[in-house]
Amino acid sequence: MRYLLIVIVLAVTVTSYAQDQNKRKTSQSKNLSKTQYGVDFLNYNYESSFCSQVYRKDGLPKIVKVRNGDFANNRVYFSISKDDIIYSGIRGDKRDTALVTASCGYNTANYYFIEIFFFELKNNRPRLLARLDESIFDRDYTRCYPKSHLWTAVKKITIDQDKVRIEKSADGPHCCPLYDVTLEYQWNGKQFSLSHKPEKRLKNPR
Repeated sequence: MRYLLIVIVLAVTVTSYAQDQNKRKTSQSKNLSKTQYGVDFLNYNYESSFCSQVYRKDGLPKIVKVRNGDFANNRVYFSISKDDIIYSGIRGDKRDTALVTASCGYNTANYYFIEIFFFELKNNRPRLLARLDESIFDRDYTRCYPKSHLWTAVKKITIDQDKVRIEKSADGPHCCPLYDVTLEYQWNGKQFSLSHKPEKRLKNPR
C-alpha cells in the first residue's frame, strides 16, 4: 500500500521527529472543559483503524488504551495532547462534535502518522462518528495529482462551520517539501468526504 512505501522512504530522511512535532498545530473553535461533557479524551480507549493496522506487528492493539495522553511500548507510541482535541458543531447543526487527533509512530523514528477521530457528544457519552487518516488523505490527493506524493504528518487542522481543512506538504525532499497542500472535508450526513480538488501551492514561488 502507498503509505507503507512512504514509511520506507522516510526512514532515510534526516529531519528530526521533534521538529515535525513542532509543526503539528490545531485551531480550537471552543475551549470546552472535561466537566462540561464528562469525557476525558486524554484517558480514553480508542478503536484505532489506521494506526493499529500499520503498527499491528509492533504491538499497537486495535483498542488503544490511552492514559495521560499516551500509549507506548518499547517500539511504538500512540499519543494525544490537549491541543489535539477540538470541539465544534462540525456537522452543520447545534450538536457538538469532538475532533481528536492522534499521532502514532516508532519511538526512534523521524516521522509519524496521524489518525483523526470524530465523536458525537451526547449525554456525557461519546459515540464514534467517523475517522480520517493518512491513507484517506493519500488516496484523495493522488486521485487528483497521480504523479505527486504527500508527505506524512499534518501541519495544521482548522474548522470552518461544517468543513475540516487539513494542511500538509507534498513532493520534494522531506526536509524541504516543494508544495503546501490543503484538503477540505465536509460532513455529508454519514461521513466526511472531500469537498473539492485539493489546493496545491508552491512553498516559495518566484
